[in-house]
Amino acid sequence: MWGPDPTACLRLKQASVEQFKVQIPEDQLPGKYLDAIKVARALGFRYIWIDSLCIIQDSAGDWEREAVKMASVYERTSCNISYVCPPSSDRGKHLRDPRIELPCKLRLPPETPKKSESQTDLVVQDSPGFIREYWSPTSHKEEWPILSRAWVFQERLLCPRNIYYGHSRLIWECCETFEDELYGEAKRNPEAKMKIHALFAASGSGMRDFLGDFETQWTRLVKDYRTESLTYETDRAIAFAGIARAIQGQTKMTYLAGIWKEFAEFELLWIVRRPEALSQETNRKLAEQQRLAALSWSWFSIATLPQESRLATDSVGFLICTSMAMEAHFVVCRAQILSWHHPHGPEALFHKFDGMRLVLRARKVASKLEWVGNVISLSSNGDHPFKDCGKLGPKHSMSYSHDDGSILPGSPLPTNSVMVMTIFTASRSGGKTIKEYQIPITQEDDRDENVETQWNYAGLVVVPAAEGPGGEERWRRIGAFLYSNSTNGKIQVPTPFRIEESQQEDIVLI
Repeated sequence: MWGPDPTACLRLKQASVEQFKVQIPEDQLPGKYLDAIKVARALGFRYIWIDSLCIIQDSAGDWEREAVKMASVYERTSCNISYVCPPSSDRGKHLRDPRIELPCKLRLPPETPKKSESQTDLVVQDSPGFIREYWSPTSHKEEWPILSRAWVFQERLLCPRNIYYGHSRLIWECCETFEDELYGEAKRNPEAKMKIHALFAASGSGMRDFLGDFETQWTRLVKDYRTESLTYETDRAIAFAGIARAIQGQTKMTYLAGIWKEFAEFELLWIVRRPEALSQETNRKLAEQQRLAALSWSWFSIATLPQESRLATDSVGFLICTSMAMEAHFVVCRAQILSWHHPHGPEALFHKFDGMRLVLRARKVASKLEWVGNVISLSSNGDHPFKDCGKLGPKHSMSYSHDDGSILPGSPLPTNSVMVMTIFTASRSGGKTIKEYQIPITQEDDRDENVETQWNYAGLVVVPAAEGPGGEERWRRIGAFLYSNSTNGKIQVPTPFRIEESQQEDIVLI
């Protein structure tokens, strides 16, 4: 963290490269750097890596080359030192004598039987104040500014060990435990480092079993990251590249601009959600940034909310992704990414997304968007048995999320939209047993009240985009949909996609 005056912080620049090769002037180092050097020496280390002294700060080329290597840098460190408060002219402002400021904790003897669950150790402190026993990066963002920085997010996750200092207590974090200087082993939350690394260990299990846990952790990680702040919003993709590269290296999956190829049928289903408190002008600016984005199908195309408007939330949600992933054991059919095109070099795959496109093999059907009050309703067009299904039809069970949050009720809607189904799940349950839904249906409809048929399908709504070379038909995402329903009996599930009859088509998404 640079602090209030970045120019006052010694940095490596092109003009000082040769000088730094000989010696880095110690008398010009900021106080927090000198503190970090003392900590490193006290721990027995001979070398310390500080990004502003190791990356040429006024060289775009050097910065980009080094930025994409951050995963390997962090993963190979022995320990990461995080100074949790920004530097100030008063070097000792955030330092303390633990003998004076650290509260005294009087612990019960291990053999003492507890009379109740509320019986705890006694903490004695000199000054009034609340001491947190539960630690999490989100709860400490206000008092620990470093944890609100996007670049620090990957640093914290990828380094094997972290020491947080510069505040009232020291915190130790590694892949196995989380220790508080006062409380000892801290109570952990799902976002903790050990949970992320444990996820890697589970990647060798069956893909279906792995999927539910992976989607839950991955989407939580993305949501946390998107609420982190950046000096330059254009760094959003590259500041996340280290995490993506590390996960790809561990799981052997393929990262494509925020989604994983192996689970694309689920991960393409992110939705846009914005607080109602946002002004129409803010919504309009966000929508304009989205229209200018390089990709329509990646959540990177959705701008993060202004810092003052975030309210601990984000403009992207993953409810459809995670709910459908939980049904992975009952997949009837799914879309697949056949290929992708990326016009830049392999190293840029993790952060430079302009010109990238996907070829998705899926089923599609013409659709209709219309206003119903203040809500955009989605239904399928054309002649198919789905239209006359009563309560099983789209008016009762279809939910649609439009990507453009600035659109006003009554505004014109696209008339050439198409529904693209990426995932269809179905099952039959009777008593304690749940069976997969089979296609084709070999039995007539059976209204057995003891049997329930459940089904869900989800996908994207797209509109034609500019043609590619040779008249290639291309599509641009404008929203996502989810249909969920159930009924008694063994029935042939109605969908507009004619799953038993239709062939999948190749759809180019840009």
